[in-house]
Amino acid sequence: MRRSIIFTTSNTQNNIINEDYTTIIADALSYYGKCEKVEIGKRFSQFLLYGVPTHLSIPDISDSIATNYPQLVQCQTPRWLTPADRHKHKATSTIVMTLIGNTKNADIGRQYLTICNRECQLNKYISYGRSTQCRNCQGYGHPAALCKNPSRCVVCAEAHETKDHPCTIPTCKRGPTCTHPPINCTNYDAPHKASDSNCPTRINIRSSNNNTNTMATTNPGDTPMAGVTE
Repeated sequence: MRRSIIFTTSNTQNNIINEDYTTIIADALSYYGKCEKVEIGKRFSQFLLYGVPTHLSIPDISDSIATNYPQLVQCQTPRWLTPADRHKHKATSTIVMTLIGNTKNADIGRQYLTICNRECQLNKYISYGRSTQCRNCQGYGHPAALCKNPSRCVVCAEAHETKDHPCTIPTCKRGPTCTHPPINCTNYDAPHKASDSNCPTRINIRSSNNNTNTMATTNPGDTPMAGVTE
């Protein structure tokens, strides 16, 4: 069975530096089997396919996607969203599909894909954890795409979007880059931005769970071990 491994570096890491390690990575992976290629800086997008029959094998699902939709180039083998013991007694469950490139629902142009003669609903996969910080309300545990809370500014904690943060200093570009008072954290009520890496609330949340619990948008009744949201 073909599988892909994705390595994620920090935002400050340069792809040019990573190019020097492609041979080392390929050699290390060769101990586990043939490594066809190592690619640097490859963007990918993930989607959920609801209602996939659980009796189907992963290779059959992958082949069906490739045959019916050759324009959707898979860069990883599809996988079940939930562990086997959570869906083995269900007739259908949810598959995570990974495509090459920055693909959006509108680019695919359909709400359903036919997988092995079964229509499966398509939706964007949004991965997050308990230490994910929302760029809308500045709280933790969800991304901005799923936020239902009022906007709070990352700079001053006031009830407006961060992009609308005002400043009286004429040379200031305003918005999230502003460094002029008043600065206040909505999570800790202290004179630092809510995005400050040294914020005690941020440190406590990240140290308590070490970002090990991953969640995803999914449909009711198809729950990953770590939890879900609609």
